[in-house]
Amino acid sequence: MLADVLRDARYGVRQLAKSPAFAVVAILTLALGIGATSAMFSVINGVLLRPLPFPEPDSLVRVNEVVPQYGRFSVAPATFFDWRVQNTSFERIVAAQSGSASFAGSNGSSPSRTRTRRRWSR
Repeated sequence: MLADVLRDARYGVRQLAKSPAFAVVAILTLALGIGATSAMFSVINGVLLRPLPFPEPDSLVRVNEVVPQYGRFSVAPATFFDWRVQNTSFERIVAAQSGSASFAGSNGSSPSRTRTRRRWSR
């Protein structure tokens, strides 16, 4: 069996040496495929497969308000504070709000836009 593998490998190398342009295209295609697969796995591993940095990630809950005529909305700050005072179901309630802001340096550089997150947890 090992002899067969070696014979096949020698044959493959001879065929690639006969047509170097095809060899270069084949090697670049394999390199791009392997690189893309590694990049996708890194993203999926970091976002979906790795557990959340909380003691019991299965117990986390996201809550939204639903207005029948308009659909789902983020919870208003006043509603959040009311829920927190009246809470008897959850161990802890934390709210976060996403947004964006512009920042400019003191050296006269042009402003840059960045994403922000505000957290209410008092």
